Amino acid sequence: MMHVFIEPQHDLPLVELQVVVRGGPSTDPIGKEGLARHAFELMRRGAGGRSRADVDVAFDALGAAIEISAGHDAIGIHATCLARNLEAVLTLVSDTLLRPRLDPDEHERLRREELATLDDIRDDDAALAQRFHDRLALPGHPYGRSSVGTAASLSSLTVADVEAWIARNIVRDNLLLGFGGDIVEDRARGLAEVAFAATPDRPPPPPPLPPLVVTPGRRTFLVDKPDRSQTQILIGHPGPAMVDPDFIALQVAGGAFGGSFTARLMQEVRVKRGWSYGASFGAVRTRGGHLFRLRCAPAAEQTGDTLALVLRLWDDVVAGGLTDDEIDHSKSYIEGGYAFDTETAGNRLEQKIGLITLGLADDALARFIPRLRAVDTAIANAVLRRFWHPAAAVTVLVATAEDMLPRLAGLPIGDLVVVPYDED
Repeated sequence: MMHVFIEPQHDLPLVELQVVVRGGPSTDPIGKEGLARHAFELMRRGAGGRSRADVDVAFDALGAAIEISAGHDAIGIHATCLARNLEAVLTLVSDTLLRPRLDPDEHERLRREELATLDDIRDDDAALAQRFHDRLALPGHPYGRSSVGTAASLSSLTVADVEAWIARNIVRDNLLLGFGGDIVEDRARGLAEVAFAATPDRPPPPPPLPPLVVTPGRRTFLVDKPDRSQTQILIGHPGPAMVDPDFIALQVAGGAFGGSFTARLMQEVRVKRGWSYGASFGAVRTRGGHLFRLRCAPAAEQTGDTLALVLRLWDDVVAGGLTDDEIDHSKSYIEGGYAFDTETAGNRLEQKIGLITLGLADDALARFIPRLRAVDTAIANAVLRRFWHPAAAVTVLVATAEDMLPRLAGLPIGDLVVVPYDED
């Protein structure tokens, strides 16, 4: 079955095209982390009998802007073009997915670029903290393994691995095609059927997503990196999937606690004390559930006080709840953001397809605002008490161990383990 979605908007002669493969990096086999990203990028580098340079020239000649995006649960290619060039652009995109060249030289070049990306992550403290937090808070789970890959996994990838990934994932029922902008439904469906007529009609692989479990007891990991004057702090534990009926109420609660400038975390950490430029809290949105995540970045000398404060604030909100004003402001803020997120046909298309890849129904976007408005303070406080477990927090700090260990002494952070920052 070909899944086609259309969001018409005829004010400009432009079309946004999205072709999304469900599954994405979460389907990478153990030891082959980074395969989905590598496969999709390699497919983009030569297809339909064209070299990488020829494909780039063809897209440029059509005035098409091309972007590849990857989340935990999906990976896709997005194109924006003039409506009159849509058929030609769609042909190039379908060639990318169905007739990739998989050039061995491009494969080797791409692996070298991806290994360089790992170095970039090690240089970026925020990205490094998130990489370690995923791994240490979700041990053994597909979401805990790197979607970018490791030096060992990337070095092991072969063209045969890419071919096997394509055979498993580029199948008819695994593709979501979206058209937004100056397009009508009959034309969109007709073009999609022609362009992707050769897509294999095999069952897609099931998502390998075991249930997540909250482990009692706090654990803290200090990622030891030299010469850090600022500390990246991530705190959290496993949370529910977006299909959970309480997820929207949790979104409201998370927004009230740490989702905007007026939220409790930001007011206490930044406005009143000036200890971190930002302080946020929210749930990572995935098909199988991921993490509640509290984030801040104080100066090294203020790390101990900041960590103690945010842990206490999280304890306090679970014990005492949120106020009517906090909940009302959170709902208003989220609804305002929804207006921007659905302003254009391309925005609506991206949101709709994104929600479907997370396991929600086709009408989830249309139903969001009524469900949001139905959340009240009692509902929000009830769900946060059921789902938030600060006593089970896993904390990751990117800091210099020699300087930071004395600052953490005596804090209620559970077992503390130091790990090297360049551990892959």
